[in-house]
Amino acid sequence: MCFRKRQELISCNQYLENCMTKRASIRVLIEKVETEVIPGMVRR
Repeated sequence: MCFRKRQELISCNQYLENCMTKRASIRVLIEKVETEVIPGMVRR
């Protein structure tokens, strides 16, 4: 029982880490759009 709970906890942690890395990469993508794409559109 205890072991199973620990396994669930580990998989939950991995799931959270995946979520965080996905959110981080999305944030980087948004920053790239804001710093490169939008100024490029304004210049035109």
